[in-house]
Formats: sequence, structure tokens, C-alpha cells
Amino acid sequence: MVTVETKEHIVRIETIAFICAMRTIVMANHKGGTGKTTSCLNVAQTLREQGHSVLLIDCDSQCNLTQSFTLPTPLGKRLDAVLLGQASLSDTVQEVGEGLYLVPSSPDLAEAEERIGKKPGAEFALKELLDEVEAIDFCLIDTPGGLGKLTYAALTAATAVFIPAQPEYYGIEGLVGLLDVCQQVQKRLNKDLKIGGLFFTQYNRNDRRRAQKDMVALLEAHPYLDL
Repeated sequence: MVTVETKEHIVRIETIAFICAMRTIVMANHKGGTGKTTSCLNVAQTLREQGHSVLLIDCDSQCNLTQSFTLPTPLGKRLDAVLLGQASLSDTVQEVGEGLYLVPSSPDLAEAEERIGKKPGAEFALKELLDEVEAIDFCLIDTPGGLGKLTYAALTAATAVFIPAQPEYYGIEGLVGLLDVCQQVQKRLNKDLKIGGLFFTQYNRNDRRRAQKDMVALLEAHPYLDL
């Protein structure tokens, strides 16, 4: 069991059910600003402290995960080039710490996503790349807001998806929509996909506002969650 605890949230990741294979964990939410990138970084740090090797993949053209590291990302050495067949995954991997690696993003990723989205089998783009990765324990994928082709591709490649969220009414329909998408991906594209968990990044259990408690209750009742 891997536990990540910060001032904002606690994330627990089961690691005992996997043998001799890289575990691919996706952080996903339909909207931005929910803590996906921060969660990726926190989980990566904890996994490294436990001795695991970690590959981070930035699937967001806003590049927040990439910008967390002060390393150059030369043209042609980024995820967009890999997806367009202009570079191999191994060409783009940068070591950003001992046992910690990054496939960086760029603003050009948005155009690359649009282009690969027009091709048949686009949902398998990341899975096919990651099937070639060896000697890495965990892959953590930071996804963009929305439910575009790259998010579908990440879910198709994933062992588990974790959903950072804010306990607010206006976001609940989108969260339920994301859960439904996960269920569709599991049925059509990736039967091994699991909902690792949904966690709140701005939840105060001592807050007396009814909205937060109602939000939690509604999500706990979703048939695809076992919270």
C-alpha cells in the first residue's frame, strides 16, 4: 500500500496485486485546477522514497508537470513528436532525479492530439508506446482537463485511474460523466482498468457547509465507485 498525504489530500494506491509489470496510473478530471499535476508529483515522490522507479508522462499541452522541472525540452524530444512518429519514446525520456524520469509536453501537443485523433485506433496510441517500456515500476500520467483523445488514450493504457476533485455542486455532473467514460473504456478498450479512487483536494471534514457533505454522499452512491 502506498499512501500519500499532504495538507490537501490523502491518496492510497494498492500495489500488491501486480507482478512483474509496470503499473500505469492516470490522474484524470474533466476540469483543470483540481490538483492532477500536484497529485502526480506527490505520488511520484512517495513511490521514489519507497524505492520504486517512476516514469512521468505529461499529456497536457499546458505543460504544468513539465514546468515543475527546470530542464530544457528540445524540439523533437517531447511527447508530441512521439505521437506523430517523429521520435521514439526512449528519445524523449529525461532523467529528472534518481529513478525518476519524465516525458515532457509542449504547447504543440494540442495540435498533435487533433492530428492523431483523426486516425483509427487513436485510443491505443499511449498503450502501444508504454508496452515497450522496461525496467520501470510505475508510470504516472498527468492528463489535460476535458475528455479528449489523449485522456481516452491514457485511460486505455492505464492500470488504474485516480480522480482528484473539488467537493462542489457545479462539478458533480462532470465527475459522474468521467466515471461513465471510465466504465465505457473498461468495457470497450481496457478491461483491466480500475478506478483506484476519487479524492478531494479541497475538502475540510470539519466544514459544516451542507454542499460538501451532499457532494460526497452523491458520489458514494455512484454504482461504479466502491468508496
